[in-house]
Amino acid sequence: MKIHVLHYQSKFSLGFDDFYPLYKNKNLIKQKGYKINLFYNIHSPKIFDCDLIIVHVRYTFKNGKQKERFFNDLKDRKIIIVLFDGFDTSGIPNFEDYIYLDKVWKKQIFKDKSFYLTATNDTAVRPWLNNQEPLLYEKYQKATHQDLEKLLIGWNIGLCSYINFNYGFLNRFKNFHNYKVLKEFNFNLIKRYSFSFRGEKNYSNNKISSQRNKLYDILTTIDLEESIIGGKVSKSEYLRELELSKISVSPFGWGEICHRDFESMYSQAILFKPDVSHLETFPNFFINNETYIPLRWDLSDTEQKISTCLKDYECYQDIIKNAYDTFKMYHYDDLLFVNHFIKLIDLSANKK
Repeated sequence: MKIHVLHYQSKFSLGFDDFYPLYKNKNLIKQKGYKINLFYNIHSPKIFDCDLIIVHVRYTFKNGKQKERFFNDLKDRKIIIVLFDGFDTSGIPNFEDYIYLDKVWKKQIFKDKSFYLTATNDTAVRPWLNNQEPLLYEKYQKATHQDLEKLLIGWNIGLCSYINFNYGFLNRFKNFHNYKVLKEFNFNLIKRYSFSFRGEKNYSNNKISSQRNKLYDILTTIDLEESIIGGKVSKSEYLRELELSKISVSPFGWGEICHRDFESMYSQAILFKPDVSHLETFPNFFINNETYIPLRWDLSDTEQKISTCLKDYECYQDIIKNAYDTFKMYHYDDLLFVNHFIKLIDLSANKK
């Protein structure tokens, strides 16, 4: 089966890449009978020579007419159209494009899909805000039952490459690297800092920094000598600090799941983050009180839970190890992703 992928960024991008698991496992997927080719431009003469196409949601068309014409050309050729929804949030800004699509693979979705039928405006995009800020999506188009039948769980950013080469130029090759977790779990790591929370507050978009701002205010009131709050450092220094920290706090921002979550797991810091039990995602790295410590969405229990953890830190070692082992498993056993990917292809090809 020929599968084409229409992407918005090059493999040489410095950033994390949603399609890294495809690069990493391309040959293994080919052995299963699925040949993958990447495209970055809809004008490539070979782009229509496929059975199924995966279009990243961030691919930018010149205008709405170009997008409509492209999707209609695909349909005329009986090519199965899959949208990879790489937006960070479980919410969906608008369902208006679903009319063109056979399936949508989303990084994380609400377990209760009826949410998409009833959500309005910004609650549909970042529900944890509960309309605390001015609306961004005043003309939100709700989902239909037919739209929900197209939704499948893709994969989340926990499968990205988390290698850090320390030098910006070399990091352009991170998406070519077959990333493996090299170090073994160590119960005896010396933890100098009580907790770590690097980052800035008061983004230009208050919706994105809402939890971050509140968390920053909470953490600065906790009287602990050895802690890291706010500010920016180099990536290598940031990762070194995480390894030296007992706790890493990771609020919601653009979405619920953040790269900081997995950097914390790999660094063997206890991950504290707002409760994500409303999500269904793959892989499921997040099990309440087993791989992370859930916080209320309003963060009202943050100080109490941090204090309890620091007081009884040795009792939390199983959580650290569970998170580390889960992260390591999905980066070592490539078949876990490959089998999930093939299942997505088969479900999309059958359109059921």
